[in-house]
Amino acid sequence: MKMLLVSEENVAKAVAKTMNHYFKEVDAEAITFEPENYQKSVAKLEKAIADNTDKEILILVDVFGSVAYIEARVALEKFGVDEDRALIICGLSVPMAVKLHNFKEMVSVQYIRAVYEEHDRLGYSLPIRKIRKSA
Repeated sequence: MKMLLVSEENVAKAVAKTMNHYFKEVDAEAITFEPENYQKSVAKLEKAIADNTDKEILILVDVFGSVAYIEARVALEKFGVDEDRALIICGLSVPMAVKLHNFKEMVSVQYIRAVYEEHDRLGYSLPIRKIRKSA
């Protein structure tokens, strides 16, 4: 499973850097959207998704509705990656990234989605959004 940390400004880079304190090797790519490098960031995100369309993709974004979130959704749709193979989770944080990095090779995107949806059903607020195919 490919893990992407996507945010505005430097949140994703800070989370990735902190993860180095917990793991020998961090298998997560940080992509940041900054006004002066916006097109480069879009290209980097699209390349990361295009290069991994044969894998499951887990994308942790900073805020629901942010530029990072919108661009991640657009890129997944552009490359035809549906909700069976991709998941966007909002609320990027170090604890979230560390926990999911630990489990990403042991469970599937569908399992992670099911856990989040079950918690939501029980009344716990977890920031998850499904990817829906465009009509």
